[in-house]
Amino acid sequence: MEEVSVVIISCNRLDLLIRTVSSFNKYNTYPIKEFIIVEDSADVNMHQRVKELYSNYTLIFNEQNLGLFASMDVGYSHVTAPYVFHSEDDWEYVRSGFIENSLTVLESDPLFMQAWIRGMSYVPLSGMTLEPELREVGGIPYYVIGRDSNDWWHGYCSQTGLRKMSAYEQIKPFTQWSPVTDYLTWKECKVGQAYHALGYKVVTLLDEYAIHTGDNRRLWVW
Repeated sequence: MEEVSVVIISCNRLDLLIRTVSSFNKYNTYPIKEFIIVEDSADVNMHQRVKELYSNYTLIFNEQNLGLFASMDVGYSHVTAPYVFHSEDDWEYVRSGFIENSLTVLESDPLFMQAWIRGMSYVPLSGMTLEPELREVGGIPYYVIGRDSNDWWHGYCSQTGLRKMSAYEQIKPFTQWSPVTDYLTWKECKVGQAYHALGYKVVTLLDEYAIHTGDNRRLWVW
């Protein structure tokens, strides 16, 4: 059984963070080696409130707002497991099995580095294509993500899901691939290009395990 760490990036959205952690603990059925929360608000009062709620987790409080990708680099630097389950503070988990099913698929190919768990309804919204073959391993059906119409985005994204630390080690830090002023989607594309250049691929499971709760609370400067 492979070890898995959890990293959650949060920024001044305590109500959403509570909802994320609560739903994760409700539906996750896989043992977690370590649970890491990075609070990026640079707000002392917010730091204290998070500490009061989650003192049993590893807590990292950024002294200045770093943004999502820099905070991911910080959080991942504390990961000691070969897999990291990444989340931001605006996801609600709604179905069990998301880690073990993702792990089954990612373990089947050394070049699979990330698994989407938002379900098939998200794929057309993302603008991505799928490789035509519906694959299955260990009873888990999945598709390999193709590319977008401009051959710019290759599936890597900061949405919640399991990913391999060995792949991250090949391209770290994320911040080397785009300036902090880049819009989030551009950051994802540039990081994804770095992964794609090394042959890494992204997969999507068919079931919906998580829903996004932060669309109306978006932090644009990330």
